[in-house]
Parts: sequence; structure tokens; C-alpha cells
Amino acid sequence: MQRNPRFILGMILWTLCVTESQALSVIPRFVSLRANTVNFRIGPGSEYPTKWVYLRLQLPVKVIKEHENWRFVEDYEGIKGWVHQRLLSGLRTVMIVGEHLILLRQKPDSQAPALAKAEHGLIGMLIKTQKNWCQIRINRTLYWVPRAHVWGVLEDE
Repeated sequence: MQRNPRFILGMILWTLCVTESQALSVIPRFVSLRANTVNFRIGPGSEYPTKWVYLRLQLPVKVIKEHENWRFVEDYEGIKGWVHQRLLSGLRTVMIVGEHLILLRQKPDSQAPALAKAEHGLIGMLIKTQKNWCQIRINRTLYWVPRAHVWGVLEDE
């Protein structure tokens, strides 16, 4: 029996959507801020007062709890609050953390050539992890950073 190509394409898209939604429902997980201005509220609803206002697009935050369309998130300093899901993105970003300039390397090796230096607060897109290293993209360039200097990755990733 031959299947209609639209049916097969529809099934593939449905499977991808289900898989993505299941992956996004894992707790804890990292997401990023979708907007330039995001309110952290003291409760899961717009009727709750704002605790903190973030003005940083793509800032990574950790989702630690969910209630309907609201996510209880934590930032790199441990500040927690409720954010509406539409203000969060599945885009994986990480933040460079540390008191000193961090070397961004060509390969996941502390002896590899340093391509750039980054200071605390720099945000890059997470590409992949490998043991104690994270590959990130900043603008169009790929770098490797020691995992110890990155916030936005779970220990088991």
C-alpha cells in the first residue's frame, strides 16, 4: 500500500513537534530570554508584582518549576522568579562567568591556541559539550571554553 507523501510529511512533522515538546518539558533545563525586557514575578501570573526586571536578550536561565504557562526560573546569580513561557526561548545560550578574562580556544584543550579573550557576562550560543569543555558561537566564530567558566549547562550534558 502506497502512502500519500503529505501524510508521511505530516507524520514526520508531528513526531518532531512531540519530541521537541517532550524535550522542553524536562526539569531542570536551560532556556534563554526571548525579549529585551522580561519581568521576574513573585508568583505565576501577571497579577503578581514584579520582583526583578531583566534587560538582557538571550540571557540564559534555568527552568526549575512549571505552572501552566508560567516558568519558575533562576539566573546565574541565584535570583529566582516566575516568567511567562512566551518570554522564553528554547535557544541555548551560555554566559561566561569568572573574575578574570577567560581564554576562548580553538580546540577543547588547555594547550590549544587562544583565539580571543572573554570577560564575565559575555553571552554566546551553545553548540555542543565535550567532557569539561563547551563549544560556543559568538557572532560567526566557534570557540571552546572550559565548562567551569560557563553558566547555562547542566552537569550531565
